[in-house]
Amino acid sequence: MKPIQTKVFKTPEGKERVLSIYNQILDQFPAEKRYADTIYGKTFILECGLPENPPLLLLHGSCSNSAFWAAEISALSKAYHVFAIDIIGEAGNSEENRYDPSADEYALWLKEVLDQLQICRVIIMGNSFGAWMALKFSTGFPEYVAKLILISPSGITPIRQEFISKSAEYVSRDKNNSEPFDDSIIGESDIPQKAKDFIMLIVQNFIPMTDALPVFADRLLQRLTMPVLLITGENDVTIDVHETARRLAALTPMSETHILQGCGHILTNVLDIAAPFLEKEGFR
Repeated sequence: MKPIQTKVFKTPEGKERVLSIYNQILDQFPAEKRYADTIYGKTFILECGLPENPPLLLLHGSCSNSAFWAAEISALSKAYHVFAIDIIGEAGNSEENRYDPSADEYALWLKEVLDQLQICRVIIMGNSFGAWMALKFSTGFPEYVAKLILISPSGITPIRQEFISKSAEYVSRDKNNSEPFDDSIIGESDIPQKAKDFIMLIVQNFIPMTDALPVFADRLLQRLTMPVLLITGENDVTIDVHETARRLAALTPMSETHILQGCGHILTNVLDIAAPFLEKEGFR
């Protein structure tokens, strides 16, 4: 249960710059801000929507935080009780504890958060590393998960070695490196310049995980008996999207796949696909 890392920002000053802008963004959210004290680290949560609505959990990607769910929180909170959680060990308001992804701590952490929120059945939407986290939890505790939405997920197929090497090289550079944001990870997706600037600020001041995330074994993915939606961009530089779709379809009985033409790893407007999936018969 001991973290493998407890500091994930390069400097205290860099952490302050990132979190200052992050919290300015959060001040514009019509959401309640709260914390859950877990044995794995204090966890920040944004809560929005009526308590009587079905609970829906949002998990952001690496080098990120819940600010990047702004559009989804606004739209989904009309019909769902939305919880956007800052993953521990990432660039948000949760504790900086980072754990071994091959062990069980991340799944146990998320279970403890849900137990504190008194949620025993939930829809989970995860993006990139957040999708890996959603898979980690859903394969460990499938009885908690009503529906699962995976956006540009890691963990179904290996992360491309070229991307891992490029990320490690970037992290090893000077913290003041001002190289422009790498648009190859976006493809043709329309990302506002302010969002790109915030991503760049995080990348310059944050220490991401550079080791490849574990790929889930067949026996684990076969535990995903709930409806699963996969959304990927055809030009995703991090994974083989077609092999990801093939393997998920082969191992999960209720999966649906959308591969978006011209899009890279970072996707926008996923609700055009996710909303109809959420409204299908079953736990809304």
